[in-house]
Amino acid sequence: MSADDMCSENFDASEYHARARDAGTECLHDSGVVTSIQNGIAYVELPRNSACGKCGMCACGTTRDTILIAANAREDTHVGDRVRVAVNRRMRGRAQMWLLAFPLLVFLGAALGASQGLRLSDGMSFLIGIVALGGAFALVWHIDRRRKWSAGAVAEIVDEHAVASG
Repeated sequence: MSADDMCSENFDASEYHARARDAGTECLHDSGVVTSIQNGIAYVELPRNSACGKCGMCACGTTRDTILIAANAREDTHVGDRVRVAVNRRMRGRAQMWLLAFPLLVFLGAALGASQGLRLSDGMSFLIGIVALGGAFALVWHIDRRRKWSAGAVAEIVDEHAVASG
């Protein structure tokens, strides 16, 4: 189901959620206000709610009561519009794998390799693991900056009925 289908007058949220659960891409939906639009990405300020902390997609907000999320902008989206966004939870898993699991695996591999392969002391193996962990984070950061993965949208604007200026 495309974002356009979700925005039609006949949009059936229960059908969408059933399909999303089956596909493993269930979304978190919330309404907010577009604060800016850059290169087809709308930055939407959402109020924090009971779902916050469960989604894990926001890094920071403008205040403690709001979060700022990047969503693919529709052609009729303007700054100040009230919109409804859907956050794909599958993206959280990808981010966790790339930002957490990869460096952790590098740390464990380096520490175990130093301990078992090179027969170094536990302290030296741990230190080598920490250096490798820092290197893995630096590598992830460098690759992300070159490929601009974190600069993209993590949500879609899905409800045109909520898109109303002012």
